[in-house]
Amino acid sequence: MKLYVICGMLALGCACTEVSDPTSGGGVESNVQAVKPGMTESRVGMLLGDHQNEDFDPADGYDSCRSYPYGDLPDLRYVIVMYYDQRVVSATDNHDEPCNFGGDVLD
Repeated sequence: MKLYVICGMLALGCACTEVSDPTSGGGVESNVQAVKPGMTESRVGMLLGDHQNEDFDPADGYDSCRSYPYGDLPDLRYVIVMYYDQRVVSATDNHDEPCNFGGDVLD
């Protein structure tokens, strides 16, 4: 009987643990793993909070990116979410600068 209880507790503990792939971002602190393709900007805002920066692709008004800060100074980092027609295309974390279509951050 004790063995069943222990196995059940171990199975429950494993089911609740979420492991992210460090090569693709997904830090727990940034909450980027909760952002999924197709989400609206408002839904992402509910998950990540207010964005600090938004930039638009000058060649296409439908492309935009938003930067959502996380962490504390001096280790402030950004989740960068790419949108097309106000829907998520991709999201990555651990950026040291906000997104900028004209700069090196997204190149």
